This record gives sequence, C-alpha cells and structure tokens, in this order.
Amino acid sequence: MNEVIQIDHLPGVFQESPLLDTVLLKTNELTSKCENLIKEGQTLLNMKLAEEDLETLTRDLKGYTEKIDTGRQQLSDKHKEDMTTLQKELEEVQAQIKKVQGKLDAPPVLS
Repeated sequence: MNEVIQIDHLPGVFQESPLLDTVLLKTNELTSKCENLIKEGQTLLNMKLAEEDLETLTRDLKGYTEKIDTGRQQLSDKHKEDMTTLQKELEEVQAQIKKVQGKLDAPPVLS
C-alpha cells in the first residue's frame, strides 16, 4: 500500500516545492506506520480469538474430565455392588457346602 503520490499533472511550481516533498514523504511514512498498526492489530485480534478458543477448549476438556470421573465413580460403585453381591452369594454357597459336608460327616442314622 506504500504508493508514491505522483504530481506530474500539477503546475511546475508545486512539483519542485520542498514543502510538498516533505508532506509527501511524511504522508508515505504515516501510511507505512498505519499499515504496520493494522497488521499488529490483526495479529492481536488473532491472538485474542485464539485465546478465546483455548478457553473454550479448556472448559470443554474440564467438562469431559468431569464426565469421565463421574463414569469411573459409577463403574467403581457398580463394581463394589457386584463384588458385595458375589461375596454374599459365595458365603451362601459355602454355607450350603458346610451343611452338605456336615450331613456327609454325620454318622448314618439307622432306622
């Protein structure tokens, strides 16, 4: 966008004016500075958008982590319930085995 302003169409008195040369030079410098500021602004905007995306992703990750933790806890609770049930069933079977063993070990009843 650094375009040099051509003044060929103006009368000769303006073409050789040191003041006009200075104004044109300053205008070109300011144009260049504005372009740089626009680029920096775009970079900052992109950084801000990236920061917002990162915040969103961090929130999403936290939510997924909480869901995973909840799922793990539910599985752990279910596993504990299943283990408790199996332990009770095992104890019942062991009690039945003892009863049968007791009957086998008992002296025969003669009638």
